[in-house]
Amino acid sequence: TLAAVPPVAIPDIDLTPYYNWAKSNGEVHSGFSTSSSYTPAGGVLWVDGDVEISGHAVINGSIIATGNIKISGAVEINPTTTTIAMASRDGDINNTSSGTINGLIYAKNGDYSQTANGVLNGQLIVNGTIKKGGNSDIINYVRSVPTDPAGANTPTTAWPVVSAWQK
Repeated sequence: TLAAVPPVAIPDIDLTPYYNWAKSNGEVHSGFSTSSSYTPAGGVLWVDGDVEISGHAVINGSIIATGNIKISGAVEINPTTTTIAMASRDGDINNTSSGTINGLIYAKNGDYSQTANGVLNGQLIVNGTIKKGGNSDIINYVRSVPTDPAGANTPTTAWPVVSAWQK
């Protein structure tokens, strides 16, 4: 049976605690680009603008940007302080990496695209369009509820089970 599906409400994660945490650890950047491994102090990298990570890099921490996030090559992301792997507040996330991303991918207002042979072990929450191509395993479900990096609180008690999107 084909029928209309009711829209799924996208959780509004308050990213302010992540900004404050990154700022207190000296990890607020204006744009960010690397092809090398990187571990942000305090576990959260906040970028005002766009992020581009390429090559064979391991990021041990969370990436949160106000703009677009582009991942290519063989990038691995392992959150340390929080379960967010990548979050874009206002932009799109484009993943052409053959690496492994662990944790939550959150596109608050944008789209998500994944091609190549990469793997996501976590959850995917996108307010725009999800595009998948190549041999990538778009998701191996691992519960990834974001927590305040300072340990003060969790942002929500009701959480989508696997993935959600609406337009």
